[in-house]
Amino acid sequence: VIQVCRELKIHPDEFFGPGRERRLTRARRIAIKRLLAAGFNMAGAARMIRRNYSTVRYWMNPKIRAAHNERSRAYMRQLRHGGELAA
Repeated sequence: VIQVCRELKIHPDEFFGPGRERRLTRARRIAIKRLLAAGFNMAGAARMIRRNYSTVRYWMNPKIRAAHNERSRAYMRQLRHGGELAA
């Protein structure tokens, strides 16, 4: 994790902080991939980057990301067109 921070010139406080800027999420994705390649399971990788297991699952499963993105796009379309939002 620290190696990724050094390579991408990100302070560890930013990496482990709550920020969701593209450069931070990219760094976290790289760290996750390296941790998994080093033999960590998803829960272990999540602990190492101080995130929830679901974050690792999200980034490592394209189907989950695609479904999430589609739900987000549908929600934004509804907002833009003045439609009723489902409860």
